[in-house]
Amino acid sequence: MKLPHRARGERFDRAICQALTHNGVSCSIREVRKALREGAIRVNQQRVAAGCRVVGGEEIYLAQFQPRGAAQVKGEADLCPNAPVLADWLDILALGKPAGWACAPLRPDETGTLLGAAVAYDSAVADAGPSLEGGLAHRLDIGTSGVVLFGRNTRAREQLRRWFSEHTISKTYIAVVEIPASPLPAFSDKAIRPGTRRVRVGDGPGALKARSDFELVAQSADAWVVCIRTFYGRRHQVRAHLAELGAAIHGDIQYGGRDGSRLMLHAARIDLPDGRSVEAPIPTSFTAGMDSSCFRRAGLERVRGGDTKPWTP
Repeated sequence: MKLPHRARGERFDRAICQALTHNGVSCSIREVRKALREGAIRVNQQRVAAGCRVVGGEEIYLAQFQPRGAAQVKGEADLCPNAPVLADWLDILALGKPAGWACAPLRPDETGTLLGAAVAYDSAVADAGPSLEGGLAHRLDIGTSGVVLFGRNTRAREQLRRWFSEHTISKTYIAVVEIPASPLPAFSDKAIRPGTRRVRVGDGPGALKARSDFELVAQSADAWVVCIRTFYGRRHQVRAHLAELGAAIHGDIQYGGRDGSRLMLHAARIDLPDGRSVEAPIPTSFTAGMDSSCFRRAGLERVRGGDTKPWTP
């Protein structure tokens, strides 16, 4: 690709972005600037600073540049044994996410995410939404395991996202937490204030409405197992609400919990407003030595299985 002479005097990042857009490639100036800095985009086979000025007629080499908007997530069948299918409906695919996996890639070359497994199960998921998201309807933190929903077409994904934004989807979590100094209240409805690394609890600039309902379902000498229900999908909501009450989740050092092998938070169940529901088996790390009846009293039936093995009725 050559830069036109009419771009003379323009910054290289702006001129390249405009030229790519003119050729039907969707990208941002930020992506182009980063690619110039890293050498993924070269000018006359040389690295050039984004702020340098165009003369006109320069040859732009793009072999190592893949803009986010043009990326296509590929199916990764080798991931499927660790991401069991929990629900296989015509419009929605539900997978069990292992702890430690990202839900979707942040970069075009990133692999090993739950979206890669979903696309391996059904290639239509890749085209059900934006690039690098596909039919992904919501997210779980990397350390959290459990149910994640994918739309199998654009309409299904949009419907799921509408339900989430309208707070009509109920989500149930299981967490192993520190024993608080005082009993947990029935709920916390304190607002969540977004932050870069962690969120804050309470009113203030940008505060978002939130509510988490709590139920103690099991206890040991040094920990409680708590069932949490919420209709809100605020980032880190459950983690922040519990930490604010002195019941930080085990493994959640970001919010004051003790260090551990994993974040002991599991998205156990999702109930949709159309009457459908899906559960992810509670990992054995949560249930070892515990009476499963306590989970059934909390409305969770699928407590058998292991960290990756799908539950079979």
